[in-house]
Amino acid sequence: MNISVYNVMNSRDVKHLLSQLSEAFGTDLSRFSKQYHFFYSESKKRVYVFSREELELDFSKLNINRFGIYFANLQKEPRLSNEGCFIVGPAAIRNVVEVNEENAKQWFMGKDIALDARLEQKIKESANTDANPFVILKHGNDFIGSGRVAVGRIINFLPKERRTTSVF
Repeated sequence: MNISVYNVMNSRDVKHLLSQLSEAFGTDLSRFSKQYHFFYSESKKRVYVFSREELELDFSKLNINRFGIYFANLQKEPRLSNEGCFIVGPAAIRNVVEVNEENAKQWFMGKDIALDARLEQKIKESANTDANPFVILKHGNDFIGSGRVAVGRIINFLPKERRTTSVF
């Protein structure tokens, strides 16, 4: 059995992570360090967040298997999870790409999004993929996930258990 150990991230590591995300998404995310506790799983290279307000709850009678929300994956550059996109997306002013309904359907089916001239222009206007190749995808008012901009496409990282065969 593989058990992940979650370590509380020190303030320097949290500040570095939030600085990288702030640079990538064009907004100051330092306030998140006051709203959330950040935990790191060394084995999975994942960051989880836990609301500071939740610490006031009484957990003594609960059998807790896991806590927090999967926020980001830390490989070379931080890649936001779907939940991380919901948290950071409303504050982001850069590296957010709005997709049409057809692209959103493809995304939810687990397919990469082919970059047509319209999407390439949107990425050039609103993204700085040199610093961080990951973008937050948005459809209407909804943030639908995080993808990596590559040559001719946006690579889908939607987990298989969240994919669907029929959308909308």
